[in-house]
Amino acid sequence: MSKSKQEVTYKKRGKYYYFKTKTMTNFKTTEKTTKSEAERFVLDLLSDQKQPNYNMTDYSSFTFKKYAKDFFDYEKCPRLNRLRAEGKTRTKRSCDSARRDLVNFVFKTHFASLKMKDIRKTDVLQLRQDLLKKTTPGRVNDIIGTVRTVFSEAEYNEHVFYNPASKISKLKEEHKTTKPFTYEELSSLLFEKSEILLSSADKICSSSTGISFSSLNFFIAEIMLCLLQN
Repeated sequence: MSKSKQEVTYKKRGKYYYFKTKTMTNFKTTEKTTKSEAERFVLDLLSDQKQPNYNMTDYSSFTFKKYAKDFFDYEKCPRLNRLRAEGKTRTKRSCDSARRDLVNFVFKTHFASLKMKDIRKTDVLQLRQDLLKKTTPGRVNDIIGTVRTVFSEAEYNEHVFYNPASKISKLKEEHKTTKPFTYEELSSLLFEKSEILLSSADKICSSSTGISFSSLNFFIAEIMLCLLQN
């Protein structure tokens, strides 16, 4: 058995075998379904004969801030580039909003300095608590959603095997209820409106007949009263 083969650890996750060398902190897929095929793949990889461009970067050791530095940048975001290649899209407006979530909130917290592989659900919950001191529950829900998307993409690319934000529930938002007018408020409002309407009607009647609307109204009321009395 070769020295290279002795230094590799294999694990089967679902359908495929994954491997890790002593210099790696995270398992990576071989996309092989049998161990013998996985071993041949890794030997070829380590000898740099058939897979010279295989990406050995350990993204899981990146801090969250380093890993997400280009996320939701409309031109640079790795997730957006993948979606475009798949014929999917996301509006620039929504990307800009998510980008502000990262830059103005998440990147300024202790959470951003944690390594991707070390972040757990408790860290996301602590981030949520820290954010609540700065903004509203609804805004916090949006920000945690942005963090969830970053980890979802990392999980999709097998840079991490766990999304710590996937099962974080949304905070309850307080919706303001509009109280009905009191009798006094409604009476006052109607009186103010009627005064405005009466003033406007007076101007129209005066300009066309020379008689104010209120006087005309009074005159008509007098006539109606006389007719009723007769």
